[in-house]
Amino acid sequence: MSGEIKKGDYHYFLKEFVSWDVAPTIFNISSNGGDLDEAMKIGQFISASNIPVWTSGECNSACVFIYASGVERRVNGKIGLHRPYFNKEYFSTLTSVEAEIKYKELKHKAVLFLKSAAVSQLIINRMFNTNSKNIDYLSGEDANKQFGFISPFYEEWLIAKCGELTSEEKKVIASIGSLDAARLNFISANNDTRKSDEFKMSLNILIDKANLALTLEKNDMLQPYRDLSKKHNNCTETASNNHIVSFHLSAKKYIN
Repeated sequence: MSGEIKKGDYHYFLKEFVSWDVAPTIFNISSNGGDLDEAMKIGQFISASNIPVWTSGECNSACVFIYASGVERRVNGKIGLHRPYFNKEYFSTLTSVEAEIKYKELKHKAVLFLKSAAVSQLIINRMFNTNSKNIDYLSGEDANKQFGFISPFYEEWLIAKCGELTSEEKKVIASIGSLDAARLNFISANNDTRKSDEFKMSLNILIDKANLALTLEKNDMLQPYRDLSKKHNNCTETASNNHIVSFHLSAKKYIN
């Protein structure tokens, strides 16, 4: 989904969702925002589906409410925050007393939605401290840290289903990911005569993070961690996908 979020987009979204023969496994959005009510309705649907939400490019304003709804989420771009607002043609006709009442209602609705999506008070404060004509940007790295990659209830559900890896196991598995990525990048570097300084720097960072896995591999101790990682990933993916598929089938049955 990309572009401005407009009235009626929720229904367009539902129509697209049920048109898929196979359940979609990732929802990717890039938008500068738009209609908040439509965004929240789309967000509630996505949250119920358990489909992970990714954003690339920019996800600003009302788009943030859709992004935050993902039980799993990842930013590959940046997030832009500012407080919700009314159409100026409508809001300017109100008295200050009426405007205060209406805005409190809007804020209450928005905050309840964000809290139900386990968005931190820090993010909520940053949003409401930025007026509608400005944007408070979070880099992808900051957004991933402050929003989190996974909702607390969903993480606990997956732990109940598949168990929890120890800190040592997580450390080794992360190092395996760096080792595999470093090898792929090394092959790419050998096939690319450009070899920019930025590319070399990224490769060196991967190699540094891969040292633990490389040491274990040299001592024939790495394979059990690869097997564990595969088993755990298969379990979590199966649990997640079973829900997504079931939800998709129900949606196709009841949404015309």
